[in-house]
Amino acid sequence: MNELKRAFLSECLKLKHLNMIWITFIAFSLGPIFGGLLMFLLQNPELVPKSGIISTKISILSTLVGWGAYFSMLSQVMAIGGVIVFGFVASYIFGREYVDRTYRDLLSLPISRTHILNAKFIVYFIWCLCLTVFILVLGFIIAGILKLPGWDYNIIFENIITYLITALLTMALGTLIAFFALWSKGFLAPLGFLVLTLIFAQLIPISDQT
Repeated sequence: MNELKRAFLSECLKLKHLNMIWITFIAFSLGPIFGGLLMFLLQNPELVPKSGIISTKISILSTLVGWGAYFSMLSQVMAIGGVIVFGFVASYIFGREYVDRTYRDLLSLPISRTHILNAKFIVYFIWCLCLTVFILVLGFIIAGILKLPGWDYNIIFENIITYLITALLTMALGTLIAFFALWSKGFLAPLGFLVLTLIFAQLIPISDQT
């Protein structure tokens, strides 16, 4: 247990002055912000120019304006954006030592490799959990500012459960990305797997409709 604690504290120290943490939060926040902008335009269609790409997309959208629709959109942001952001987090945590050429120093420490890997997974899940909670809180703030209609505790509760389940499944995908990072000893293989995952995520719904 003491070895796991030391390994975990060592991983936390590596992230202490890491700019990538804030980059992931900023990148992930674009999802709920864009969703809020879309809800605002749907609430105020007169603000959209009569011609243009935005007007065309707004006109063909069947999304209803409300809390349920907005949180359903957050779940989609988590399903797609989470794969990207969580994938980069896993790639960085498990592939950084190989890129920086410090993995030999890490393996020379008097700590078992199992504890080192467990510590990395703990840091990964904490990082992703913080991102999940941050997006959820930001979604509540944006929806409150927009004063979206349709507030209902049952609808909100169901959408939050869906959002959290989506987040957990997306986090679990990071274990495969971590495997590819360790197997390839770098970033390219896990990022390639990430791209393939996004491609299949787009193709499978299309094949179901045909």
